[in-house]
Amino acid sequence: MFIFPLVAAIISVACFATVAFDYVRRPKPDKLIWSVAFALFGYAVLSEIIGATLGWTGFLARSYFVSGAILVVGYLALGELFLIARRPVAWGGLVILGILSVLSIVAVAQAPVAGDLGAEGWRALDRSGLLLFLAIFVNTVGTLILVGGALWSAYRFRRLGTMRNRMLGCIAIAIGTLTTASGGVLTRLGNEDFLYISMAIGIAVIYWGYLLARAPARAVSGPVRSGRVGSLGK
Repeated sequence: MFIFPLVAAIISVACFATVAFDYVRRPKPDKLIWSVAFALFGYAVLSEIIGATLGWTGFLARSYFVSGAILVVGYLALGELFLIARRPVAWGGLVILGILSVLSIVAVAQAPVAGDLGAEGWRALDRSGLLLFLAIFVNTVGTLILVGGALWSAYRFRRLGTMRNRMLGCIAIAIGTLTTASGGVLTRLGNEDFLYISMAIGIAVIYWGYLLARAPARAVSGPVRSGRVGSLGK
């Protein structure tokens, strides 16, 4: 399954480069935060490749888990909040995620190695207690924000009768997020091979959605209404 982490790593680097370029060109908080999220995703996947080829260390396993298994979805969701929510809500989310990030780093640093690190990699970490709670909480809430926010934006774009590309982009981002999340669920059920397949497919769909959303606006057939809606790539 080496090919799927490699594909996911390449796409995540492309995501980071695209969003970072957009941020440099037109700085906005959502772009900066999404750049951080894609950097975390890329680091996690590259860590998996390095661990599988050169061998796992305690630092590599812990940094992989905190970046890929906990924080990446949280930062993607925070970027979504800065797109669709009022600024006080978004800044409040930043404070909460900052606290959760610190707690996650402390928890994973203190997590003992319960198995054979060389054979099991990051799975050898004892992921019970606070670490398990943080992983479930951040991923669950983050996925709900990402999927709910993307679908709400798509609905709003449809009602406004404009920005068809952004409506489709929002839907693609929601699908990509659910695809990536499904890998974690299947892994916990014992189907570990699905993790990297879903990561590669999910990040590809998210990237495609972002490219759609940042493309020049196209009208949506339907009633045109006035209103305010968050926008990607602007």
